[in-house]
Amino acid sequence: MMKLLDFDSQLKVRLAEIQNPRPFVCTGNPLECKVFIVGFNAATEMKAQFWNFWSKDYGFDKKARFDTYVKERAEKPLKEGKTRRLKVSRTRSCIELITGALLPEQTLETNLYITATTRANELKKESMDPSTFSFLLSTIKPKYLLVHGKEVKTYFENLTQSTLEQNRPNKVIIHGVQSIVYPVSHLSRGWSNERCKALGAELKDLIDTSEEA
Repeated sequence: MMKLLDFDSQLKVRLAEIQNPRPFVCTGNPLECKVFIVGFNAATEMKAQFWNFWSKDYGFDKKARFDTYVKERAEKPLKEGKTRRLKVSRTRSCIELITGALLPEQTLETNLYITATTRANELKKESMDPSTFSFLLSTIKPKYLLVHGKEVKTYFENLTQSTLEQNRPNKVIIHGVQSIVYPVSHLSRGWSNERCKALGAELKDLIDTSEEA
């Protein structure tokens, strides 16, 4: 396995010319994450940089990033006609519930594209470069991937040259590794807290069963 110091060097080269990149969120060493949660792109733009929470010795400090995210989100002016804002976005809330149910498995939260925009359709064509995600996928080689949103499902169908069934685990080969891709609808809409927890628990059972086999 690649060492964290080597990963750090390669990541810095890849992101050197990108303004405020948002490559991933995790707790500690990303190389130890066997689970990926993959979306289209981040929806909350932040002033704080990814590098504020990154250490070549430890990895990523998710707690510090989350605290900063909440603070920045609270300080943003409301859009016209809005009187309140959720403490965290619905997508972020769902991800937290899912990753909580997956513990002690470590999860890397990432997106196809590393530029944040409020809406997916605001992402400029020149920012639709999945090469950083491809680097993470080929370097970390996750065995379990929860992918949300039709664009991400299509990406993995093209990558694996297979048709992926929605809302169920699909066994595929990615970069020579047998992996499970589980496609669901985007986590920003139609997901109750109970449904998010149930999905996390289902994935945890799937991992436990696969590891015991």
